[in-house]
Amino acid sequence: MKLVAILLTILSVTLVNSNPINPVFDPFGSFLQGLILNSNSVYYNSAEDFSALYLQFAELLQDKQYVDTLFKSFTEKYSKQYATAEELQLRKSIFVSNLLSIFSHNSAAIDGKKSYTLTVNQFSDLNVNEIIKSFTGYWPSNTAVNSSSSTEIKEESSYYADSYWYDPYREKYVTPVQNQGQCGACVYFAAAAIIESFWARKGNTLTVLSPQQLNDCARDEAHGNHGCAEGGGTFVPTFDYIKAHGLTSMSNYPYIAADAACVKTKEAAVVAKISSWAHVTPAGNETALKTALEQKGPIAVAIHVNDKWANYKQGVYDEECSGGRNHAVLLVGWGFDGPSNKDYWIVKNQWGEGFGEKGYIRMRRNNNNMCDIAGDAVWVA
Repeated sequence: MKLVAILLTILSVTLVNSNPINPVFDPFGSFLQGLILNSNSVYYNSAEDFSALYLQFAELLQDKQYVDTLFKSFTEKYSKQYATAEELQLRKSIFVSNLLSIFSHNSAAIDGKKSYTLTVNQFSDLNVNEIIKSFTGYWPSNTAVNSSSSTEIKEESSYYADSYWYDPYREKYVTPVQNQGQCGACVYFAAAAIIESFWARKGNTLTVLSPQQLNDCARDEAHGNHGCAEGGGTFVPTFDYIKAHGLTSMSNYPYIAADAACVKTKEAAVVAKISSWAHVTPAGNETALKTALEQKGPIAVAIHVNDKWANYKQGVYDEECSGGRNHAVLLVGWGFDGPSNKDYWIVKNQWGEGFGEKGYIRMRRNNNNMCDIAGDAVWVA
C-alpha cells in the first residue's frame, strides 16, 4: 500500500481529546516530524480531508490541557528550560503557532503540492528573528563580491526523468556534521569545513578542524569578523586569516560555543593550510557555482535562512527566501529529483544531525539563484 493511502487510513481514526495523543497530532509522530513525503508523480486529491483535519487540530490546540501535554513532550525532548512563567507562556504560544504552520505545510507536501516537509525540532519555540540571531552568524562584507540575479537555462529540469546526483565528496572528503549551537559561528564552521575537504583531497588525513580558533583568533571587527555572541563573521577576513595562519584541529582547540581569547600555543599547532582563496565569479550565477564545485571541490557559500529553512526535514527545499544572506554553509554536491522534477544543491549545515536529512538540506537549484546561494561563494587552493 502506498504511503499516502496508509496515512489516510491513520487519519480516518476518530479523534479524541484525551491521552494518548492521536498519532496524527503527536508532535513526534511521523506526520508532524515530516517523515512522509508524497514522492510519486500521481498526487492524491485529498485537500478536503486535510482541511478538515487542520480545523480539528486547530480546535484541539484551544484546549489548555492538550497543549500542556504536547509542550511538555517538546520541552523534555529538547531539554528546554525557561526563566519565568511569562517566558514559558510566550514559548508555548510560539510553539502552537509553529505546530499549525508545520501541519498545514506537511498536509500540502503529502498531497503532492510541496516538494519538501517541515518538522518539529529544537527551533519550534522560537520565531524566525530569534533563530537568525542565535543560530546563524554571517555578516555581509563590504569587500565581498555583490551578488547579481541571473535567469539561467535549466540544464536538467527541462524534462521529467529519474533522479540522479553528483555527490563524490561526502564519503571520503567531508567530516561528520557538527553543531554550532546557540553561537553565531556559522562562517567559522563553513570555513573550517571547506579546508577539511581541501586538505583531505590533497592526500592528507581527513581531520575535523577548529572553528573555535577562527572565532577567537580571526577577529577583525573593522572588516566584519566578530565573536559568536556579537553576531559572527564574514568570508574575507576569515579566509585571509586562514591563508596567513592555517588551522589546527578541533581536538587541539575544542569548540566551546562561546567567545574566548585566542590561545596562541594552540593556534601555532597547524594541521592544514591553504595557499590561496577566491570568490566564485560571476557572483549570483549558479552555472559558475556548479563548475567551481566540480573543479575545486566543496564550496563555502552564504545563503538566506528563514523559518521554513530552519524547520526543514526532507525533500527538495523550494521556497521564497529573499532578505539578504545571513548564514554560511558548505556546498558538497548537486542533483536532480525526478519525482518533483527539480534540480537541487546538496548542502551541509552545522546544526547537528537532527536537522534535515541527517544534517544536510537539498536546496532548489537553477531557480533564479534561490536563497542567493551563488551570491557569496568561496573556493580554496
